[in-house]
Amino acid sequence: MGLPSVRTPYRPSAARPEIGLAAMAGAMCIVPVMDAIAKHLALALSPTEIACLRFVFQTALLLPFAALTGRPLRTSHLGLHAARGALIGMALIPLVWSLQVLPLANAIAIFFVEPLILTLMSYVLLGERFGPRRLVAVVVGLVGAMVVIRPNWSEFGAASLLPLVTAVMFAGYLTLTRHSATEEDPVSLQLWAGIFAAIFLTLALVVGGVFGIDVMAPSLPDASQFAWLAGMRSSSAPAYTSTCANAASRAAARSRGARRTASWGSLHCWCARTSPPLADAAPPPRYSPGRVAETAAIRILNNGGVPGLARSLAWA
Repeated sequence: MGLPSVRTPYRPSAARPEIGLAAMAGAMCIVPVMDAIAKHLALALSPTEIACLRFVFQTALLLPFAALTGRPLRTSHLGLHAARGALIGMALIPLVWSLQVLPLANAIAIFFVEPLILTLMSYVLLGERFGPRRLVAVVVGLVGAMVVIRPNWSEFGAASLLPLVTAVMFAGYLTLTRHSATEEDPVSLQLWAGIFAAIFLTLALVVGGVFGIDVMAPSLPDASQFAWLAGMRSSSAPAYTSTCANAASRAAARSRGARRTASWGSLHCWCARTSPPLADAAPPPRYSPGRVAETAAIRILNNGGVPGLARSLAWA
């Protein structure tokens, strides 16, 4: 089973490795802060409202940026973007919900099963292949996640499964993003996902208010809570970085390195875990040590940090 083809004409601009590396480093500093802010706000606001306002602020940040930089915002794949927006929007609800009960470190540890789920989804939906050793690594990783979940289940009950629900939804979001990342502008991809996420979450708040569902109940934040919510808009940075990383990885799989950059191109493909460039593919951007370093950093982040990368290399 595969995903429908996306044909929107988009050509990525020249790579700026130093900017990519700085963005990724900044993203890894911002993500834990985001989670801590969400845990603080979850004491007073419903998880759905926190998630909704997060995407409202993100859209308010990205829309003028896209307009000022002349990014192409037209798309003929609104259905795909709607699915992405629904997945990323709904993924945040169980995560923030879990933060009301679980310690922050426990919730994030359970969520780290997401790269394993993403690997399986990439195989089923994108046709990406991996060998039996990597399959064993996925199984071992899932078993390890169960080891983490079990004591949390004894102490916190079903709430310990909420980060797992988030991991499944976020893996689905990344799968769809990876499918379309090379054909559409990365900022446009993130903007459309944020818009649809805000729409779906607003509808969820309406339903929660009408039927009195606590986890989806709307309320009016005070000034300090609005300030914390505005701070969460910085999540656009890691989200944009993730989208660009997917675009770079897909672009590498379809490109053919020139003779003078063949060795760097091969190393780049190894870092991105993509297939070697095809002989009849279109000419790619020039590979360089900086771009290889950027892609290696992307792989480290996608594997859950240095420990996850070490585990991946051990079983690849």
